[in-house]
Amino acid sequence: MRLAHLADLHLGRVFHANSLVEDQAHALAQALDVMRREGVDAVLLAGDLYDRALPGREAVRLLDWFLREVNESLGLPVVAIAGNHDSADHLGFGAWMFRRENLHVRGRMDPDAPPVRFADAHGAVDIYPLPYVEPEAAREWLVAEGDADADPDDGLDWGDDDDDGDDSAAGAGGLKEQVREATVRLEREMIVRALAQTGHNVTQTARLLKISRKSLQIKMKELGLRETT
Repeated sequence: MRLAHLADLHLGRVFHANSLVEDQAHALAQALDVMRREGVDAVLLAGDLYDRALPGREAVRLLDWFLREVNESLGLPVVAIAGNHDSADHLGFGAWMFRRENLHVRGRMDPDAPPVRFADAHGAVDIYPLPYVEPEAAREWLVAEGDADADPDDGLDWGDDDDDGDDSAAGAGGLKEQVREATVRLEREMIVRALAQTGHNVTQTARLLKISRKSLQIKMKELGLRETT
């Protein structure tokens, strides 16, 4: 199965007071040409479709045109997720209706949502659309889905399972476990980058990440990150 993967479109971006919409329209037209030429089976839009949460009308019209060309003119299914620049609620509006036409948009994390399944001559392919989620929101969800007695200060602690620790039924590669591991990696990467930007100044790093200094210190300890080099 051939998948066209696009991400970080940032439609509607303004660079030094100059709108990039015309350039972005040209780039999307080129992407459509590639899809036609290469015989693509489906299109994945991996976040940051817009440059801001409330995009201008030109950006909205451009995305509408692109999706129509892909979904209607080319007859290709689309799976799209919200990025950190997108508004999860705005992007996910009407998703229940759009998926009837094979346009699958995931704005917010939905632990109960089934994967999007495509199939071709080689078999079925399951796509798990995981939109951008803030670490704090992911932690709350993981705690809610995990052990009810888990320590609230440790959102990544699943505690003991009712099956005496036998995780084989759930599967180590299950969606929840993948999200948990991805959240840990994301948190660590964000903190390491922020520390590098601030010269390992914990107070400035906390401000950059928009969390308290104490929360940052706790998280650094959990992740095995030292405060000083």
